[in-house]
Amino acid sequence: MSSARSILICFASWEDRFVLGIKKNLARFERIDKVCVFYFKEYAEITKRNRAAITDIGRPKEMVELCAADPVASWKVCIQKVKELSETSAHLLLDFSTMPREIMWYILWAFRGGNTAVDSIYYSPAKYGKGWLSRDPRPPRMAFKLSGLADPSKRTALLVTTGYDIQRVWRLVHWCEPDRLMVGVQEGGPFAERSKDVMEEAEREFGKKAGGEVFGVDAFADDFGESVIADRLSRVKTTHNVVLASMGVKLTALPLYKIQQRDERMGLVYAPAGEYSKSYSEGVGRFYSSRVVSNAKK
Repeated sequence: MSSARSILICFASWEDRFVLGIKKNLARFERIDKVCVFYFKEYAEITKRNRAAITDIGRPKEMVELCAADPVASWKVCIQKVKELSETSAHLLLDFSTMPREIMWYILWAFRGGNTAVDSIYYSPAKYGKGWLSRDPRPPRMAFKLSGLADPSKRTALLVTTGYDIQRVWRLVHWCEPDRLMVGVQEGGPFAERSKDVMEEAEREFGKKAGGEVFGVDAFADDFGESVIADRLSRVKTTHNVVLASMGVKLTALPLYKIQQRDERMGLVYAPAGEYSKSYSEGVGRFYSSRVVSNAKK
């Protein structure tokens, strides 16, 4: 981890993990000079209490409003804000624990090739809520500037890491109509028992689909599952147009981003849910971090 003065970026949520995570970050990283909080205006009311709870954290704060219903406008705001932040700090801490994957990818993309080093931060929940966590899947969309380069002579291969909402995967499958489908399910880690149920459901849903395969991936491994995912992709990356989606443990969004940056023919797709449980998670679990963007001056 860098010893430089840092800016912390996070995303407001109604989960207690949002407030607890900020407090842990301030205790862990004493050189944080500023906290920048993104939030969706559609969820402004439900996140209001948590945003107010960080009023007296002893650091300058900035609230940046985005619009979930207008991804173009949100992208533009992210890019502009990153430009401003990169002019004031050589080190960024990106806490994506409660951040939509799409926003995380845009922030990382905007910092690439610059003079700001970026370290990612993720706190797993102490436990997930019971019952459904997300539902009402919405139309998927390719990530701006990360959508890949499609060869019209090739068919599509879709690799998706899935979580507890299998219907979101089906929405993506129907949208993409892949010739090859690779579904990665969390294997091991702190929620192993619940992951076993997801694996069994994924096998039933996708294992017998033509061109479908289900495999285990451990997002809590040292590389967040990158080596396993890269191995699967090595079988299709020269024969297919490859589309990547992260809908399981959010840590898998990092290796998918890194893989796409190494081979920009691949495309990242974001598949939003229309509704998230108000009791999505409880508490804060383990801490995970890695260097995602290196400082160009080093």
